[in-house]
Amino acid sequence: MPEPHRFPDMMLGMRRLAGSVFDPDPQSRYLDRFGWLLLLTYLTIAGQMLVNIEDQFGQFSQELGNLVAQVVGTAMLVLALYACGVARRWRRGLIIVATIGLVGRVLAIAVTGEAASELARDARLAPWGPLILMTLTFLFVCYRLTRHRRITSATLLGAITGYLLIPLVFYYAFLAVDAVQGSFFNEVQAGTDFMFFSLTTVTTLGYGKPTPATDVGQLLATTEALIGQLYLVVVVALIVGLMASNWGGRDDRD
Repeated sequence: MPEPHRFPDMMLGMRRLAGSVFDPDPQSRYLDRFGWLLLLTYLTIAGQMLVNIEDQFGQFSQELGNLVAQVVGTAMLVLALYACGVARRWRRGLIIVATIGLVGRVLAIAVTGEAASELARDARLAPWGPLILMTLTFLFVCYRLTRHRRITSATLLGAITGYLLIPLVFYYAFLAVDAVQGSFFNEVQAGTDFMFFSLTTVTTLGYGKPTPATDVGQLLATTEALIGQLYLVVVVALIVGLMASNWGGRDDRD
């Protein structure tokens, strides 16, 4: 356990790290441009809700689905890196790592055959790449929102994007659990049902069916519901606080 007097040093170190990662150029034409990221996020959710890849591509459906998801996730991360003002050296490094991960996904599909062990096949079918990419995108967007000092259209677009990224992150987490543990729900469900479940969970709508079958699944579902509600509370408080600050400044000038 760290000593109490070291806590300020830890916080200072974290701030320095964040300062090295986020070095936005105010003149950048990409800074706070969340529109394309929001559009791609929505289209991804809609696609996962409407298209069941398993019905289209048979035994290669999961491999193809994971590959497409990783391509989309890489594109979303790149858009987030520019919109959130990530420093150039960090941006280049993350893009290189994401590209290597994408190539690795292609190679894993090519070389992992039927002779592989059951555990290896399960690990291959789990969407680890999209899960990591979506999580990083969500964290970058959230951090950028905390740096806003006045309400703009970019603030609102970023807030909506961040909220829609939550069900995407947990959608891939649910699929990963399903691949590793054999079943996430009490009965076999189509891929589209996972997205439907994630959306109803983050909004705490909850129709009651399907339901997670394992302790890990139940923990993930409740965690998503909590994060969704906490996100709304924090974002609403942030927006209200900025609006109050802006109005207060106007009154003082008047």
